[in-house]
Amino acid sequence: MTLTEHNITPRDLLDDILPKVKATERVVNNTLKSMLEEASDDPAERRRLENQVMEFELEITMIMMNLEHLMNRYATAFQEVTDSGHRRSGPVLELDQHEVVAVDSARKLYERIQELQRANTSPD
Repeated sequence: MTLTEHNITPRDLLDDILPKVKATERVVNNTLKSMLEEASDDPAERRRLENQVMEFELEITMIMMNLEHLMNRYATAFQEVTDSGHRRSGPVLELDQHEVVAVDSARKLYERIQELQRANTSPD
């Protein structure tokens, strides 16, 4: 069976999607919040950053809720993959519509946060 946007293997979720969500969370908690602290002199920039932090946090929460639902539905498959030390991919898992959105959102959010980091570290 070929993987599509409507399915994923447990290993792909554990080794690709979840690390991207965690990396995004770290950037929000570290980089964006420190930028927010530095923007205290500019109320407009501060509001923009506050909104951005809230947007990212809300999106991460939605993603994690749906990924947790997926992992609970297929708990046995995930356990088999973790027990194998991630050497096995596990079965192909069918995603419901919310899980499809969560996986896609996780990838897109990770790309957005990478772009944000590049923009924040590029010389002016």
